[in-house]
Amino acid sequence: MHTTFRLNAAELNEQFLEAVKMLFRDKELTITVQPASNGHSEDDDAMDETEFLMSNPANYARLLESMRHAEEGKLITVDIDKILAGAHPSEAIISSYETNSVL
Repeated sequence: MHTTFRLNAAELNEQFLEAVKMLFRDKELTITVQPASNGHSEDDDAMDETEFLMSNPANYARLLESMRHAEEGKLITVDIDKILAGAHPSEAIISSYETNSVL
């Protein structure tokens, strides 16, 4: 048996729990709680992309390395207008931690 409940968090009360207990009696339950989605949202996409990146060990390691670099201030500044105009990202670098200077 599968039942989906849609309710506001404020509606979670003793009465609701008693109703669930009565409905499923002595059965073992799996309870998943998530915000209701009324269609497609950008938050859903963001989570899917994060899960995808972290599901591959090589991507996960690269993501952790990038986060560590950002925390250490090892950043590269680029001119986004040049990239949007078709320049290769390496041609749009304004400053880089590797050279420790403005280019």
